[in-house]
Amino acid sequence: MTKSSCSRTKLYRLTPEGTNCGLSESLVSYLTRLSAAHSVHPITLLKAIAQSTITKDYLLNDIKNGAGRFFQRAKTLNGVGELTLDIINKLSNLTSVDNLERLSLLPWREAIVNKYLFKPSKAWCSQCFSEWKNSKSVLYEPLIWSLKDAVLCPVHMRELTVKCPNPNCTHPISQISATAIIGYCPSCHIFLGSPTKKESKVPLSDWDVWATRTLFNLIALTSSGVHLTVGRNSVKNSFQHLLLLNGGNVTAFAKEINLHRSVVWQYCNGKFLPPLNTILNICFKKEISFIHFLTGNTAHITVTENNSGYFPEYSHKLQQKKISNNIVSIQKKIQMLMNINPPLGLTEVARRLNISSKTIKRHFPNLSEEIKTRFQKYRAIKKQENFARTCNDIKQSVFEITETNAVPYQARVEKYLNRPGILRRPTYNAVWRNAIEELYLDV
Repeated sequence: MTKSSCSRTKLYRLTPEGTNCGLSESLVSYLTRLSAAHSVHPITLLKAIAQSTITKDYLLNDIKNGAGRFFQRAKTLNGVGELTLDIINKLSNLTSVDNLERLSLLPWREAIVNKYLFKPSKAWCSQCFSEWKNSKSVLYEPLIWSLKDAVLCPVHMRELTVKCPNPNCTHPISQISATAIIGYCPSCHIFLGSPTKKESKVPLSDWDVWATRTLFNLIALTSSGVHLTVGRNSVKNSFQHLLLLNGGNVTAFAKEINLHRSVVWQYCNGKFLPPLNTILNICFKKEISFIHFLTGNTAHITVTENNSGYFPEYSHKLQQKKISNNIVSIQKKIQMLMNINPPLGLTEVARRLNISSKTIKRHFPNLSEEIKTRFQKYRAIKKQENFARTCNDIKQSVFEITETNAVPYQARVEKYLNRPGILRRPTYNAVWRNAIEELYLDV
């Protein structure tokens, strides 16, 4: 027997489900099943792993302060972020299970971003759950169910369920919850494979079918470990290549794909990556292979005869030239806007002039600083006024509640003010306590 087969691990070597196909298990599902195998809540296991892995102060503070904010961030664990990478590396060490990155979209982190990537809550196919339970197979949640653009089950081509089928519950289910059990509602504990009373048959759109099948193929590639070269410039190259189809005309290209031209310019220059939905829409409209687009394989993206264009530096230089020719006029408009009361912020001034705030800073640095200074002073005064008003409201509410022979407890004062949680702030909490002391009450 080899040494590796004899070695013990701190966590069970739980085998991921649905490997090497488009129904590959998600990382969140794997964590949930692993926690159940250890008889602990998913959140308990995730916190323990995170605390021993994470080095970023803001994440550690989130965990210490109740972990509510941390689990908001953890909703993207199936994605491509640093948190996903840290958790997977730690899980691999604790379980000795390889290739856990294939339970997420992490292999595509150079071409995909987490923005608009996932649904706000869980989605599932009740027919899949039912079939797996009847055949006594392991219940798990495929990665594709969590993706925002996959609204259909790729197996049964029916719309995914997003609310508990129990008519007395009907709640959406969080991507990560404290008491999650795969296949069951954490609120009412009903089996999610139970069909709803009214299952309306909505006609499937071409987009829904295409998007689901495309994402299914993407996950199948990811799960099977097929090596594809994906670099930071892959998507940028695909955008530049598509721009050639429009003769280098950014405006025409932007209109064709229904995006603002400045956004298209940033994508073409690799300033940042577009959301997955944007790439899917472009590939659907242009009838382009989604995988070829992500990998920057421009040889398989058909180029029309009108390919003699060039890749321009957008219209940045033209915009600068236009501003330089109207510098005096723009300056007068800025000075007029500076006379408005209450004062406007730099962003609002730029919006009204239909130029960027960076342009104002570059061409009018003195005016820019004056605008910011005036606005900051105005904000500070308003902040003081709001603070004084709130303090007065708290004192008044304590007095009025006391007049009704009721005790001005914290929750009662917050409800009276219709401002839940306001007294959790130390400054307002001190005002509340002082108001009670002045009335000789001991709460």
